[in-house]
Amino acid sequence: MLKNGNTVRITGGELSGQKIKTPGGNTHPMGERERIALFNMLGDAVRGNAVMDLFCGGLTLGIEAVSRGAFFTLGLDDDPEAVEIANENMRHLGLFGYHGGAMVADVPLVARTVTDKYGIVIADPPYDEYNEKMLRHLPRLVLDGGIFVLSHPGEAPEIKGLVLEKTRQYAGAHISIYRKK
Repeated sequence: MLKNGNTVRITGGELSGQKIKTPGGNTHPMGERERIALFNMLGDAVRGNAVMDLFCGGLTLGIEAVSRGAFFTLGLDDDPEAVEIANENMRHLGLFGYHGGAMVADVPLVARTVTDKYGIVIADPPYDEYNEKMLRHLPRLVLDGGIFVLSHPGEAPEIKGLVLEKTRQYAGAHISIYRKK
């Protein structure tokens, strides 16, 4: 059972209705309405894919993806407390290990150095730290033909190596879907 704290509920798939913890503090998980819209935009692309959840907080988006058929999720966040909560969420749902987990990492540094690639990469960076320069190396994490999702303030940025497919606005947030060439 989850300890007391802020929680959100999974909005779709096999785990729909289950509650998971959020780190609180400076982290702000994507709202329920936006998560539903995001996964509607992704449709069947999630099923059978590996998903990387960047700036993962409590791994809400990665867990949503697994609930909707992704076979694995890896969350990265620079906050050790958030990563601890993300892994607690995965354990609580019986997903930790086989279906993924989270680790402490500097996302821009990882994007510049790792060789692993994912079919879907979701980036929901904190808006108070958001800048387009931080996005420069993120396409390296996406498989050729794969999908990159960005939650961002303002207009959709042009990202070298990616083609913008669609953008939707929800209050002050924008969700953009890109495809890697």
